[in-house]
Amino acid sequence: MQYISIIIILISLIAGITVYFTPRTPFYLKTFPVFLLGCLFTDIYGRYLHSTGQQNVYLYNLFSVYSFTYYLYVLQRIVQNRKIKRILLGIAVLFPILGILIISTQSTDTFSSTVYTIGSLAIIIIGIYYFFELFQLKQAINLAREPAFWICCGLLFFYCCSFPLLGLANYLYRLSPLLLENLTFILSFLNVLLYSLFTIGFLCRLRFHKPAL
Repeated sequence: MQYISIIIILISLIAGITVYFTPRTPFYLKTFPVFLLGCLFTDIYGRYLHSTGQQNVYLYNLFSVYSFTYYLYVLQRIVQNRKIKRILLGIAVLFPILGILIISTQSTDTFSSTVYTIGSLAIIIIGIYYFFELFQLKQAINLAREPAFWICCGLLFFYCCSFPLLGLANYLYRLSPLLLENLTFILSFLNVLLYSLFTIGFLCRLRFHKPAL
């Protein structure tokens, strides 16, 4: 499981490149490969710092701000209500400022559970609102071929499950090594699920023609 996150991000990145060759691709989908490239470099560099005995918590604190800001932007593009979109745009602009301010007041070796808690709650609330909008639609849509559906499913499931773990990270790190090992396994599984659903979202609009007999 040591390098599973790198592998699954790389697979998702390769799948994400296909959006450039799909007709009428929303712009937010075209930004995903760039975001995933940042995720990949962060994971690799974070593991390098850890392997050389250097502190990598500050790097992951900055990554939390980076990822939450991007996901807020994606959700702002996905929801339909104009008033909500304006609110989300303001949140997406203010969140990185708030996140950096919070991180700057903490020790560089302390995980910012405050940033993670605020970001997770924001993603969960907006994700639930997206599904509320789906239920309000008057016309039927094929969710299996709707990238936004898969992306929101991934975000909602990931942050609903990881929020109780990472939101209490500074307390949990004091517990037994065996418990921490189990928590790491759970987070690895959640990462696999998140990026797998992203991958489905990238590929679901592709059409594969059956060969003529």
